[in-house]
Amino acid sequence: MKFREVLCRSALGVMAALSVTLLVACGGGERVDPFVPQKIVAFGDESSYIASDGRKYTINAFNTATPPVLDCKLNPIWVQYLAASFGMSFQQCPPNAQTTTFDAVNLAAANARVADVRGAIDNYLASNTVNSKHLFTVYAGQNDVIAVFEDASISNKVAAVEAIGEALAQQVNRLALAGGRVLFVPIPDVSLTPYARQQSAENQALLKTMSAQFNTKLIRFVINDGRAIGLVSAEEMSQVIAANPAFYGYTNVTAAACSASMPACTNVDADLIESARANKGASFFWSGDRYLSPAAHVRLGQIADTRTRNNPF
Repeated sequence: MKFREVLCRSALGVMAALSVTLLVACGGGERVDPFVPQKIVAFGDESSYIASDGRKYTINAFNTATPPVLDCKLNPIWVQYLAASFGMSFQQCPPNAQTTTFDAVNLAAANARVADVRGAIDNYLASNTVNSKHLFTVYAGQNDVIAVFEDASISNKVAAVEAIGEALAQQVNRLALAGGRVLFVPIPDVSLTPYARQQSAENQALLKTMSAQFNTKLIRFVINDGRAIGLVSAEEMSQVIAANPAFYGYTNVTAAACSASMPACTNVDADLIESARANKGASFFWSGDRYLSPAAHVRLGQIADTRTRNNPF
C-alpha cells in the first residue's frame, strides 16, 4: 500500500464526521496554475516534530499485524498529511524500507521555541539553495507563550509574547524573501488547552490574551502580498471546534485523551484515559495537555493542503 493511501485511510478513520470548513486566506489574487511543491521543509516545535523512531506528540498507533507493530504512518500529524498529499514522506517515517530519498525534510524539534526556530532557519539557509517550488511550514510559539506565562520574573507578559510573535514573523519573511513559499500557523487558543483548564479563571483569561496577541503580531508583521506566504490558522480551528464540537464530530474538547506522557502515548488502553479507549481518542481534540489529537492534526493538515493548492503561489 502506498504511503499516501495509508495516511489517507488513517485520516478518514478519524475525520469521517468532520467537514472542510475552516480556511483562512492570507492575501489575494487568483490561481493560474496549481502549485505543486518539489520539496517541503517543516520548522517548528512538537506540533510538527517526528522523532527518529517515528513517534510523534500525539496518539501514536499500532497497526493490526500479528503481533501489532507501532506504525508511524498511522495517525499522521499535520505536516505528514500535507506531505503525503503531494506524494512525499519524511525520513523519520519512510513509506517502506526501500525508500532512501525524501523530498520532505523535518527540522522541527521537541520543546523548540521561536529562538530555536530562528537557529534552524539560519542553519538551513546557510547550507541550502531555495527556489519557488520549495514549500516551508512554520508552526511555533505555544511553548513561548507557556514559558512566559510561567516565568514569574516577567511582569508584562502580553508585551513579551507580542515581541516573540513579531520575531517569528521575521523568520517567516526570511524564508519568503529567500525565494521559497511559506505556510505559517498561528497557534491554537492556549486558554482552551487542558493545560489552561487546570489554571484559575484569571489565568485562563491571561493565557487567552497572550496567545491572541502573539498571533496578532505574527500575522501583522508577516509580508502579506498574497503570493509567497499562506496562513493556516490553528487559532481559529481551535476556537470554532470548541464552540460547536459535536458539529465537527468531537465528543471531548476539554480533556487530554492520553494518560501516558508524550511522545510515549499510543492507542493501547493503558495509555489512554477511560473515556478515550472506546474509539482510541478519535473524537478528542487534545491528545496531551497542550498537544493536538490525531483528528485535530488531520483537520489542520486538510486546511494546509487546501491553502497550498489555492494560494496564488
